Amino acid sequence: MLRWATSSNFMAVRQYRLGPLYRVIGVAAEAAVYLASRQCSPARELPADPKSIFVLRNNDIGDLIVTTPLFDALRRRFPKAHIVAAVGSWNLAPLENNPHISEVFRLDAPWYNHFTSPRSIADAFRFARHSPVLGELKSRKFDIGIDVLGSHFGSMLMIRAGIPYRVGMKGYAGGHSALSATAPFTDREHVTRNILRLAESLGATDLPGPRPQLFLSDAERAAAECAWTNGRSAGLPRILIGCGGKSKKVWPIDYWRELGRGLSRRADVTLGIIGGPQDIEIGRQMQAATASDLNWTGSVTLRETFALVAAADLVICNDSMLSHVAAAFAKPALTLLGPSYDSASDQARVWGYPLPSRMVGKEGPGSQMTTPQEGLALIDEIGREVGFWPDGRSTR
Repeated sequence: MLRWATSSNFMAVRQYRLGPLYRVIGVAAEAAVYLASRQCSPARELPADPKSIFVLRNNDIGDLIVTTPLFDALRRRFPKAHIVAAVGSWNLAPLENNPHISEVFRLDAPWYNHFTSPRSIADAFRFARHSPVLGELKSRKFDIGIDVLGSHFGSMLMIRAGIPYRVGMKGYAGGHSALSATAPFTDREHVTRNILRLAESLGATDLPGPRPQLFLSDAERAAAECAWTNGRSAGLPRILIGCGGKSKKVWPIDYWRELGRGLSRRADVTLGIIGGPQDIEIGRQMQAATASDLNWTGSVTLRETFALVAAADLVICNDSMLSHVAAAFAKPALTLLGPSYDSASDQARVWGYPLPSRMVGKEGPGSQMTTPQEGLALIDEIGREVGFWPDGRSTR
């Protein structure tokens, strides 16, 4: 029972902060998974030459993007396997053109995402045990199943799908008692490095770097280049601003406007604004602050957003998908953390990227968020590091 109680420790204490109540729920859920696994015991011997591998990642867009190196690692380890990525319908675009994936399977599982509703514990277990999609999954006869998140619900789904060799993360959201192999989750390393341990648990030694992988077509890149230039000089550094995101995670809008006004004083940059349909109003405010006519907020697809990032020179954003997209294309990003984060260094360790990118915010309870003037100074610093402004000119 103790190992079941600790299996969800990270989710309870560090993410949802429900403390003992969440641990009690975790014990009950782990017990249910364990009992179900007795009807389909996990295989103990790794298939030598698996024909098919099921990879479950039904979470949010950024969560999928940081997972993409796993598909590369699996393809290197099992070059002949049919690798199936099971993702939500909202997450099809990030996997387009991915050469390491054999098939994308739509699976709108109602847990640990912001797109499905309802997604109570009862709804999640009901889907994992009785979803109509289980029949098709059973018929596929997958040799290996991987629950990237590592959860009670993911383990239950793989049990019910009849997948014999089951792999998942241990120490995040539970479900490990029904698995053949696990990878340890730690908040001392980057999330992608944690995910790559799933491949290591399957014997992989040839691993890609812990950087997201997105694959654009030549046509997508050309269209983004046209959108950025649009009669402008192609030689000016391009700064893409994405100030949308989940309300508790965002830097204050008045800070964003002040930052935008500071950037507007530069004559040697091209400013663009990006966001989803829910960010249209904040996009208008930023357009007014920056005096830029390149406002793509709410008017571009996810793939077009990726291409605009790939054609940019610097991305400035909240803690959001954009920082991971920037990393995929080796673009520096300045990620400005909102008031809900108490330790920018802790957040950066798990979700950030190496210099010249920065993830900044409060350092300890009672400390202050990054100010607009500090943000402008960091933009200058990054610009000098990557050679935008070698003469030391300033945005301030």
